[in-house]
Amino acid sequence: MVYIRIREVDKTILLGFLVLTKGSLDKYVKQEDITSKFPPMKRKMIRYALKRLVHARLLSEHPEENTYKFTQDGLNEARKVLYQGAKLWKI
Repeated sequence: MVYIRIREVDKTILLGFLVLTKGSLDKYVKQEDITSKFPPMKRKMIRYALKRLVHARLLSEHPEENTYKFTQDGLNEARKVLYQGAKLWKI
């Protein structure tokens, strides 16, 4: 696994994948299904974040289609983010 710092946008994408796939490792999600949930001005940032998550091996990209699915590490990270919740302030 390539270690990257998980940013808030990455956490949002991982949680979105968790909702759309219902925790499945086999279900592919289209890039448009993820990016359409964000404002048009932020979609380029979301596409870049998807590439970062693929590079970190938290998501895997279909070789021929523009779809993504969870890896086991990505599913574990999404569950961890769901369990921890969002940090609203530093203690």
